[in-house]
Amino acid sequence: MNYIFRHGFKLTLANLLGGFIATTVSMLGFAFFYLIIMILILGAAGVSAIGGGSLEDPFAALENAGTGTEIGLAIGLVIFYLISIIFSYLPYSMMFGGTYTSSIEAVYENRSSVGTYLNGAFRYLWKLTGLQLAYLLVSIPLLVVLVITAEFSEQGGFEQSPVSGILLTLIFLLFTFIYVMMFLYSPIFIIKERTGIWKSISLSFSLIFKAFGHVILSGFLFIGIGILFCGIFGVFSFIVLALFGGIDVFTSNSEPGIVFILFAFLLGAIFFLFVLPFTWSASFLVFINYYKRKLRHRLFPPTDSPGHPFPNGHSFQPAFTYNARGNQAETNHRPPDFNV
Repeated sequence: MNYIFRHGFKLTLANLLGGFIATTVSMLGFAFFYLIIMILILGAAGVSAIGGGSLEDPFAALENAGTGTEIGLAIGLVIFYLISIIFSYLPYSMMFGGTYTSSIEAVYENRSSVGTYLNGAFRYLWKLTGLQLAYLLVSIPLLVVLVITAEFSEQGGFEQSPVSGILLTLIFLLFTFIYVMMFLYSPIFIIKERTGIWKSISLSFSLIFKAFGHVILSGFLFIGIGILFCGIFGVFSFIVLALFGGIDVFTSNSEPGIVFILFAFLLGAIFFLFVLPFTWSASFLVFINYYKRKLRHRLFPPTDSPGHPFPNGHSFQPAFTYNARGNQAETNHRPPDFNV
């Protein structure tokens, strides 16, 4: 756990900065997207006005527009909607790229820096965006199970056949778990193992079935770290607020005083500016460290790693060796082991 406190605070600063950049990019992207929509609508209305319509009400002008204008507007909106989906993933790709890159450096090289976070945020921006789009396709089986479960519940199936309802729920939870864990492990393969998008997905799938128990435990650790730190801060905040008039507010719904409001605002700021980024950093440090110690060798055995001169752990054993004077020092009557 010492590496959490050794690198956690620096990564907290990096995540805070990355979150600010990602939020800014997201807001600018959506503003640009809605601006383009308005330009398309006004442009289509302008075309209608040229044909005798009025620009006083652009939406009414669209109703009077010709079929060609409506089709063109629809195609334009669909294209920009698809583009908006892609660009909506960019902020998350920046955060994941920076977090995974800096956490991997901290775990494997015992060092961390804000520069590494920013480098990873932009270096893997498009590959992680492509990964998220790929997981849209991977989520289709999960969506199918979700629709079946929802329809089964809508038709009263849980009351008529509780066993079937429980079975569908368990299948949905299993699919959800596999999907989430695959999504969490894939960026490790892309950044650490230098794989492609679909290769990272297949490796994640293989890892789950090769070490299902360890994968479950890693997921519990990832969630547990967040619950632990947020829970500790939640208890601390409750005690602080209770000391400044919170008991009356909590029990009798009385109006909070100015001191209570100030402390509530301060604690909220601390939570979003420090506790949440620190928890995010600590969760990924624990998660990646667990992968390094317990899971990586199941997919990449050390003896078969790239660069090892002899596969399967075999090394060349000379038949004899020489000492410093050049005399034969030791004789090995066995032939060299080349059984690879």
